[in-house]
Amino acid sequence: SSSKVMAEKVPSTTSTRAPQRRLMFRRGMSAGVPVQNTRPFSARTFRSPSRRISSATRASSPNKQGTVSIECGLDKVHDLAMEFYSDGEGHVTYEGLSVFSTEKKGSYSGNVLGSQEYLATPIKRWIGEDVYLRTQEAVAEALKGIYGNIYRGYLGVDMIVYKTKDGSYALHPCIEINMRYTMGMVALRLSQRYLAPHAIGDFHITYDSKVGEAYERHRFMKGAYPLTIENGKIREGYLSLCPVTKETKYRAYILVV
Repeated sequence: SSSKVMAEKVPSTTSTRAPQRRLMFRRGMSAGVPVQNTRPFSARTFRSPSRRISSATRASSPNKQGTVSIECGLDKVHDLAMEFYSDGEGHVTYEGLSVFSTEKKGSYSGNVLGSQEYLATPIKRWIGEDVYLRTQEAVAEALKGIYGNIYRGYLGVDMIVYKTKDGSYALHPCIEINMRYTMGMVALRLSQRYLAPHAIGDFHITYDSKVGEAYERHRFMKGAYPLTIENGKIREGYLSLCPVTKETKYRAYILVV
């Protein structure tokens, strides 16, 4: 059901900490209101007392990176990306929409899985279908002019929906451009090729620092969410995308409920 909010539960014998935060925003999608509202990594982040940067870090970062980009902080509603493909011969095509989540420090945590209609509905509700489609076309044209004849491969353009001072919603059309087969493309292909029609879920990358914890989570989820395949597609359940042993700390998995 699209009104469900999924929560991963972990046996108390595994860890006493709170269950890992889930990405799914089904309740927000059905109501048109975002569940989470974390700020993007921006100039505002540097001013936060909880994110103080040492003088050594400030001195070394420009030397390592070459440049520093500072932008106005925005009241982020949700992360998304538009995925494209450049053939290196002047053509750039739109592949699809990716809706993802990040941790407080900005690191990637996972993607929503589902049809393009399901993913795009809340975005269009926030910013309007016309803005959504015009942004898609404008970004494709911009990528064509920059990368169309010099790069062959996938490109992911990260964006955010944010709330303006007057309470309306707007779209930042380019936070960054990733010239690679992104996690968003992985989630897009998983949804297109392996999910049953109308199925929705999560694609997640997680890390557990304690030895054996990831293994116990894997065992628990495998039992709690048995995998159901229908006509060669995932209808519901948990599927690990990598081997999980007692030494495993990183996991990649799909959870469809």
